[in-house]
Amino acid sequence: MIGSALKKMAKENGMQIARGVAYGAYKGYALTMCEGSGWKRLDFSTRFYDVAAQNALENKLNQVDLKRTYRVQSLEITGRSICIVFLDNPGTMKKIQAFLDWFMPLLEESGASKVSICNECGCETMGDDSWVLIDGVAHHMHTACKEKVKRELEAEENLRKEEDTGSYLSGAL
Repeated sequence: MIGSALKKMAKENGMQIARGVAYGAYKGYALTMCEGSGWKRLDFSTRFYDVAAQNALENKLNQVDLKRTYRVQSLEITGRSICIVFLDNPGTMKKIQAFLDWFMPLLEESGASKVSICNECGCETMGDDSWVLIDGVAHHMHTACKEKVKRELEAEENLRKEEDTGSYLSGAL
């Protein structure tokens, strides 16, 4: 789900809105925004090619009381994304904007991959690109990489369905 404040921010930055999220390029990086009851979430789909730079970014993030300063409930850096969840109260959009003003230069400094780099293979897209939503997070990829990821996700889903052969009755027994 996405509310009016995030929709406004998305429109101001030329981002798209679909399937309950806003996504697109934000200051050169792939960003997905969504919200729910009491929270707003920003997901940057990006990769780090230098572990030392990623560690330096994490150290800088740990030096600030993100909860008190920006209302950040959680911040997680994974292999393909950075997920930031904010406590949503009146005035949160100002806190999010202040966080982004502080965070974006740090992200740039860390060498995180930008929106022009395929999140799957790590090569520049050069116009052969599209967006794919994976678990509610938009990733910018080559068209061929997108198709490969879709096939892999479908195969995983089929495998899960095949393994799930029980019922509530047999589970209770």
